[in-house]
Amino acid sequence: MTSRHRIPRSILRTLQLATSAGLVVACSSMAPEKPAVRSAAPVAQEEARQARVSTESLSAAAVADSPDDEVSVPEQDIYRAAPPASAQPASSPTPRAPAAEPEPPPPAPVTTVALATKAGEDRGGAMSGRLAREAKKDAADTRAPAKSKRPAPSAGAEPSWMAQGASAPGGEFEGREARFNSFTHTDRDALSTFAIDVDTAAYSIARRTLMSERMPTPSLVRVEEMVNYFRYDYPAPKGEELFSIQADGAAHPFLEDRKLLRVGIQAKEVTELDRRPANLVFLVDTSGSMSSGDKLELTKAALTLAVDRLDARDKVAITTYAGGVNVVLPPTPGNQKQKIKAALRRLRSGGGTAMSSGLELAYQQAAKMLSPDSVTRIIVASDGDANIGSTSPDQILKRIEGYKEEGVFLSTIGFGQGNYKDAMMEQLANRGNGNYYYIDSMRMAQRVFSRDLFKMVQDVAQDVKIQVEFNPESVAAYRLIGYENRDIADKDFRNDKVDAGEIGAGHQVTALYEVVLTEEPSERLATVRVRAKKPRGTKAKEVGFDVATNLVTRTFASAPEDLRFATAVMGGSELLRRSPFAEGWSFADVIRIVSETRPYDEPDRAEFLSLMKKAAHLSGEDRPIGMR
Repeated sequence: MTSRHRIPRSILRTLQLATSAGLVVACSSMAPEKPAVRSAAPVAQEEARQARVSTESLSAAAVADSPDDEVSVPEQDIYRAAPPASAQPASSPTPRAPAAEPEPPPPAPVTTVALATKAGEDRGGAMSGRLAREAKKDAADTRAPAKSKRPAPSAGAEPSWMAQGASAPGGEFEGREARFNSFTHTDRDALSTFAIDVDTAAYSIARRTLMSERMPTPSLVRVEEMVNYFRYDYPAPKGEELFSIQADGAAHPFLEDRKLLRVGIQAKEVTELDRRPANLVFLVDTSGSMSSGDKLELTKAALTLAVDRLDARDKVAITTYAGGVNVVLPPTPGNQKQKIKAALRRLRSGGGTAMSSGLELAYQQAAKMLSPDSVTRIIVASDGDANIGSTSPDQILKRIEGYKEEGVFLSTIGFGQGNYKDAMMEQLANRGNGNYYYIDSMRMAQRVFSRDLFKMVQDVAQDVKIQVEFNPESVAAYRLIGYENRDIADKDFRNDKVDAGEIGAGHQVTALYEVVLTEEPSERLATVRVRAKKPRGTKAKEVGFDVATNLVTRTFASAPEDLRFATAVMGGSELLRRSPFAEGWSFADVIRIVSETRPYDEPDRAEFLSLMKKAAHLSGEDRPIGMR
């Protein structure tokens, strides 16, 4: 496809070089029909500016049950976009003087759509200290053709922002090889399609490693899990809406020819009274590898917190696996707390690890508790090691695939370090339609099993897919930051047989893109589409809206505080995983951006700031921390 827009000469040259080198992603054969772009009248724009948030909803009636779980939604309702909030036109950010105070942020430009169905960066510079030397061993030493105050790249260097996905090695926590999404030219493929992910294990693992005075294993730092660990100020769904969607954008904090796009989803909260009964199977790894205090003993303490949240509506069964498998407690009402806790206290470690047989037994117990009005979930507590019988996620889950179709979901909770199998735990949760968390302390146990237990087990929507279609007249190239192992073929966006991600009550999902605009971008930047099924439904419903180019703020300092913080988390994560797209970032930059977002108002954000300071020290970074 040949676009008729004008691309800046420097960017065009880079794209041509990348194309000739075979670095651009091939175009998918399926391109969804684009909704028409509406230009809002000045009066409507002013109203949107005053409202700050424009919301488009599908009525609750649209999700009433019908034959085959199919709901008829008019095409114009699916794609109808509310008039975008007015914002300053997108352009290159104004250079910031070192001593200048950041300008006060204007009302956040946001477009939201509520779905009523059940539903990187381099600056042409270089990193310093030991981290830079290690990164050069793991990825090609490339630079971006970016407009920046940083030292210019050497002549002829291949731009890192068009580099192919690189890889970095792994350590004490065992994971898969690291992968990095590269930039994609919109003339070749304007569609970005992926499954949502609400896991947060990567953040907890990184925290534990940093607090142990070590840098994390790069392959275990998944950007989406780092970003999604934190809460953001997304608009809550209204009335019967099950979740809301928003999009906003900002100038890149350092690169004049890059912009950032954020897509956020907020699921509906469910009260204690309104939640469905929970049927839980605690599948506990009691093998010899779980003998340390931060494994089995912490597991028992954490699951005890979950028991305290249950009542007579709920049921709990406890099964274990080591060299063999055992039903420690058959399905028991949740109000029999002392009986359940006594069964947990009796657990002891020893023997091999027959995870596959343990899962089969757990699914059999879960099947006994299935009912249409309840949620049924297996919670696996383990270090991920499996050495008896089937030992890979594919082999293990292939044997119990049918249970998932019946409504039994599986979440994994990781414990301990040393021979910890991150890839096993993550893939079991992904394939089991569940979540993946890592418990490194009682504080984290309280977060997962006390505060957020019913967010984990009370699903709001299933098989949730996001597709962003970038407008080639506005966007020359784009890069999805993270979600490398959640990629979905563009042609499968509307294939309801393709598995995707689940979202629980109150959960949030955040995705960040880095984009390169054309020289004269048009009114529409992109179209965001979300497709999801209601729980145990078979037909997905789809909603979409246009994102106006003028939603991108003129400067990074004027972007919403939440977006600036999420960008800092992204930048820090890229550094920790030694991404080739992090060259030019420094931990000092991350620390400065976080410090400008009032982190001490929220304990989690204050903790992240502390971790980034520790990472700066461990990396040997010697650059000054302050405004530059």
